[in-house]
Amino acid sequence: MILSPAINLTNFRSPVRQDRDSISYKSTTFTDGRHSYFGPSLSINQSSRVFRPWVLVYAQCSFECAEAGLVICEELSLTIAHVASRGLTPLPVLGATLIIFKSCRLDAAQDLPLISTVMVHPALTTNNPQAPAAVEFGDYTEDKYPVTVIMKRQKLAADSPEFSRMVYGTWRMLETSPTAQEINRRLHSCVELGITTVDTAEIYGLYAVEEQLGAALALSTGLRDNLEIVTKAGIYVPFSKHPQWATAHYNATGKQLRQSLENSLRLLGTDHVDLFLVHRPDWLTPAEDTAAGLNELVGTGKILAAGVSNYSASQFELLNSYVDRPLVTNQVEFHLLHSQPIHDGTLQQCERLGVRPMAWSPLAGGRMFDTTDPAAIRLAAAASSMSPRYNGATLEQLAYAWILVHPSRPLPVIGTNKLDRLQSASQADAIELQREDWYALWEAAQGHQIP
Repeated sequence: MILSPAINLTNFRSPVRQDRDSISYKSTTFTDGRHSYFGPSLSINQSSRVFRPWVLVYAQCSFECAEAGLVICEELSLTIAHVASRGLTPLPVLGATLIIFKSCRLDAAQDLPLISTVMVHPALTTNNPQAPAAVEFGDYTEDKYPVTVIMKRQKLAADSPEFSRMVYGTWRMLETSPTAQEINRRLHSCVELGITTVDTAEIYGLYAVEEQLGAALALSTGLRDNLEIVTKAGIYVPFSKHPQWATAHYNATGKQLRQSLENSLRLLGTDHVDLFLVHRPDWLTPAEDTAAGLNELVGTGKILAAGVSNYSASQFELLNSYVDRPLVTNQVEFHLLHSQPIHDGTLQQCERLGVRPMAWSPLAGGRMFDTTDPAAIRLAAAASSMSPRYNGATLEQLAYAWILVHPSRPLPVIGTNKLDRLQSASQADAIELQREDWYALWEAAQGHQIP
């Protein structure tokens, strides 16, 4: 396989890191004398150390034919050691370390790979004595350099933006009282892992998380463009900042949704969100009113898609009948210790409509690791017995894989604030959980066999 010349990059994104000095990007064409390809160029000057140009990286689609051009790819600021530790194969091209990523489909008309998302990875420093010489593009063969997929992406529905297969959730983001800089670094770490979708909500942190996210995003020009932001509205509880609320209540009127979204955009420092969810069903608002608010927000471009959270199948069906563009997701609690969405019709409805659900609290809020909980004890034993079949996968990774393999293809919303657990979660996407192991985990969670 030979890399196609002049690869056409579409929807190019340039993440910027501001924790280093003198950073600049520009679009550049690289050539090895025989083939050319487009990519970003990066100049970093830090303590007299100049890095070589950065090159292409991270694209996500799927190959649809046996012979196709290869795209290069790794993620932002993964070190050589980190690449090696993940079992990936570093490939030197023009002094840069790359990973071949089988991640594009061929454009039949142009015979060129189409790339949906591109990010960058730093090259080796010019003063690195171990910097390898460039190799010919013709040397990139699958048998010589195995292809590695890092993180899949998918649409929630036919008419929706793309999202990362795993989602970073911010419900508990402020529990450790992080600074804006710490949150910024965490977001960059997510991008490096391919977890580009961030889930938040108006009410999170008692109405404080969105503002803190906005402050963190503002520290890195371009970071927002590398993320898909999901937010929610519709839950209002008494709080000192909102003395007008005397009783906790839901409000999903079109007027309230519009007002809440405008406030979220202001706090987040963005002109749109990729996905806006009605957080909970409002028992007193007609579905037609809620739909009118969503329709208006989609029409203005302030939200790219709309969905719901915690809706029953019948509630979803009702609201979906009034919106101009179909709802793209239902975010529900779904995990080994709460599998009701399998039985109450929620996931079946998603599958029937071609809608991908999102799964919040995929680890049962930590209960899955409670050594005094009988179900957690059974799960730990089951996971331990099958772990060798999945390269030593942990219970946490198997719990994510259990969700991911369901036919409705849910997107788990990861709730951790720890980088090592984000890294662990990102690897769960590569686990192909076998049928009997899926049922074995279900049986351990329930404490009995299937009916």
